[in-house]
Amino acid sequence: PAMLASGSQCTLALRFTPTITDSYHATLSLTTNAPTSPNLVPVSGVGTTTPTMSLRLTPAELHFDEPSDRAFPMSQTVTISNGGEVPIRLEAFNLTNADFSLASAACGPLPYLLAPAATCSISVSLAATTAGSYQSVLDVVSDEPGATRQITLSGTLRAVRPGNLSLNTPNLTTNPYSVTLSFNVTRSNGSEGAMAAHYTITAERQPGDGDLLVNHVPLSFAADQTQQTIQVTLNRLSLIAVRDLVVTLDTPSAGTLRVPLPIEEHLVFLPLVQR
Repeated sequence: PAMLASGSQCTLALRFTPTITDSYHATLSLTTNAPTSPNLVPVSGVGTTTPTMSLRLTPAELHFDEPSDRAFPMSQTVTISNGGEVPIRLEAFNLTNADFSLASAACGPLPYLLAPAATCSISVSLAATTAGSYQSVLDVVSDEPGATRQITLSGTLRAVRPGNLSLNTPNLTTNPYSVTLSFNVTRSNGSEGAMAAHYTITAERQPGDGDLLVNHVPLSFAADQTQQTIQVTLNRLSLIAVRDLVVTLDTPSAGTLRVPLPIEEHLVFLPLVQR
């Protein structure tokens, strides 16, 4: 027991520790040697939940798969969202090595305050330039209690194998006014990355008359392209005295294809070519 002198006072502190969200009521009983003892003091309180902080990263990992001769690195996006009840301060985005880089960040400038239910995004790219496999971790540092949130990064930069080009047997169609030559150029055997080539169409005339170069055209294959269809239309008059059309692709694997024209005229050559 404690003694309280006449005319003095003291303060009694109460601690309220609810375990669930609810309203609470109780009575504090003070027992003394006064005639009015015990003195009863009603107390009440309301239990509320502690505001939560919940930072979410989507997706939790990124994987890159690109050819080593790419024109520029491709980027992928990570969405950062606040699933809690109070704002979260984003403080830093840290990569564990230089094989990856931040392409852009809509969450900024840092420090950036992300409101409850709000989202923002950052873009990551594979910065390596040499063929191989790469790994890294992106740390998202914030004032959320607990460990720093992380995104796992992995990537493969493939060595380019251009592959081989080949020609199918050209198709020849004629009418009284024109001759149309069509054929496919196909890339095979590990076709990765961009590739350039040329094809040539030559009109061969009778011996001693000289040949005519009809077309000499560059071909460009995109990284994921495996076939192109070529179609060339010639004025029939330009093929007078022509014996054969020869299609040549400038790769060792293609060789030369000879296409005989069903034309019997052997007159003076008229230099009129139309594509």
